[in-house]
Amino acid sequence: MKISFYTNNTYFQNYNKNNPAFGIKIPELETAIDTFISKTDNALKEEQNLIQLIIKFAKKIFQPENFIGSGSKNKVYDMGKYVFRIPNETSEQSLNLSGRISKNSNLLNIDSYYGETLLQIGDIKILKNIGKHTSCGVPYSFIRNMTKEEVYNYYFEKYFLKASQLPQSSFDKFAQDVKKIKYPNTIDFQNPNNTAITKDNKIVLTDDLLKYNKYCGENSTAKLLRIFMLDAGLNIYTPVFEKYLNEARTLFKKIILAGEKAGLTFSGGYEDNLLISDALSKCKAKVKSEDFIKKIADIRQNRNSESDGLKELECYIDSIFR
Repeated sequence: MKISFYTNNTYFQNYNKNNPAFGIKIPELETAIDTFISKTDNALKEEQNLIQLIIKFAKKIFQPENFIGSGSKNKVYDMGKYVFRIPNETSEQSLNLSGRISKNSNLLNIDSYYGETLLQIGDIKILKNIGKHTSCGVPYSFIRNMTKEEVYNYYFEKYFLKASQLPQSSFDKFAQDVKKIKYPNTIDFQNPNNTAITKDNKIVLTDDLLKYNKYCGENSTAKLLRIFMLDAGLNIYTPVFEKYLNEARTLFKKIILAGEKAGLTFSGGYEDNLLISDALSKCKAKVKSEDFIKKIADIRQNRNSESDGLKELECYIDSIFR
């Protein structure tokens, strides 16, 4: 079954980068989704009822005022408690809602992970809504129409300053949840927009996980450095932190401490070592990356307790920035 309706596509070109809109609440549809997800088994009648409700309200949902944004693969629309995600190549004017509802029966249920599809009906994937948020990078849909200078201005003013001011507990919780994501899955560290900061200072993952392979090994503190401070957007690297050097060093310290508290691998190999070297260089640290990596290993091996190790690590990081 296909549904057709009109959407003002010019909105996507003129989308307000500084004040993104968030959409409508449809209690009837929200309740139906809640009920469907909560049940282990759903009758065919319940499934057909939910599909009919989605068809009924589709014209209201897939409108410019409910458009949250788009990444490299998907467009996302707000409908209150949930979001509807459709592939970029799929037209909002002619969505396919054929077939049965596919239900995710293998949820990771990790607090910081919002990228899991709860239900899928044809072209539409339904996920939990993180609400108003700040992407940890410049949204892909913006970059296409921005100069590199505009990208960097947006990155530092809209994201970087906010990230550097987050409490240590925000990074600690995120690192702890990243530790729970095990083989064969790894976090998507290649696109910073797949990680976001919510209005209550929670850091969350918002998109599909990657599958473990030789190019993206186990989750590590080095990969957190890439997400939070080394990539301004997809395939756009951050410059040396000149104007925002103090903020960069503060952020670096919070990330390293969070990774250590969570027991993440510090560096999983050559690629991670390059990330650590890049972060130290951009923060103008007074230490070579190989010496820094060795010092982390020494502190881990020789500490009398976790708290003593963290205190020593914190002092060491302070010393390389003096």
